[in-house]
Amino acid sequence: MFKISDLFFDKNKSAKLSRRNNIAVFIDGPNILRKEFNIDLSKVKNQLLEEGAIKIARVFLDQYATDKLIEAVVNLGFETKITVGDVDVSMAVDATEVSFNKEIDIVAFVTRDSDYLPAILKAKQQGKKTIVFLKDEGSAIALKNTVDKVVFIKWWYMNLPVNDPIVKNVDLDKVVPHKLFFDLNQKKFDGYIQLTVDGKYGFEESFVIFEKGNIAGHIYLIEGYDIELYGKEAFDLCINSFGAELGIFNIYNLKEDQIKLVLIFNDKIKYEKNIVAEKKANKNKKYFLNNIKYDQQKIDELLKDKIKTEPSQKELLDERGLDELFEKF
Repeated sequence: MFKISDLFFDKNKSAKLSRRNNIAVFIDGPNILRKEFNIDLSKVKNQLLEEGAIKIARVFLDQYATDKLIEAVVNLGFETKITVGDVDVSMAVDATEVSFNKEIDIVAFVTRDSDYLPAILKAKQQGKKTIVFLKDEGSAIALKNTVDKVVFIKWWYMNLPVNDPIVKNVDLDKVVPHKLFFDLNQKKFDGYIQLTVDGKYGFEESFVIFEKGNIAGHIYLIEGYDIELYGKEAFDLCINSFGAELGIFNIYNLKEDQIKLVLIFNDKIKYEKNIVAEKKANKNKKYFLNNIKYDQQKIDELLKDKIKTEPSQKELLDERGLDELFEKF
């Protein structure tokens, strides 16, 4: 089954830093907290917690930061610093000051900007370990070649936070979809369902995001064909997947603030459905959760002009004689 891959790649896995270390992390808000990058600060925090204890966690924002963004950042345990002038100057000054703090062992930066090179060099001169989170291998090469450790943030669609699922690897045929959705609605659920279906063309992946029990967004993927649909465009195909014969699903519970961040930075996934209101409004019409049946024609139509770009996970496993790993399918 499709698994959400690790979002971070450690350039120097052998050089793990001690958990006894105290950490200061500085985040370049305007440069990194952008909708097209879809960063989840909780993942940055969790990654750093593997290195030690976070003593300073500061996000630098400009005067254009929205109240929603500020609130979400604060609720995740970060201090915000609003700057009217250049954010990079303010952040570099603070990072340099912290370099002289004997209680701090590691100074971390989350940015795409090489302007922080002098601050990093100063930290290293003061005997600090330095870490930089970069968007990808091509970002801020000067920083990458200077710090002790690089963490490449691998952006994944909408960067959904990944916790231990509250429901794990359950066969789709064990549930009635509309009852599942209503149960989540009654519980005012915040989080998402991840459903993997064994389709004609390979594994189909559906994500249905919930906010306070109502459907807030959708993602639909078909591996091997570069099919990535979001929001309203993905809605019908996601619901269609719940009518499949062979599928496995997981349910991930998120905090209210995590859901807020996901939706703030991912407009394209948004497509809201109030489960109860929709049912009342469609009492004498076809309700989208009633009698869901998998429609293969929808997938055929979607892929009719598409060229397969790479082998699917399922095909690779079959080639290696490992198809028994997916015997549920």
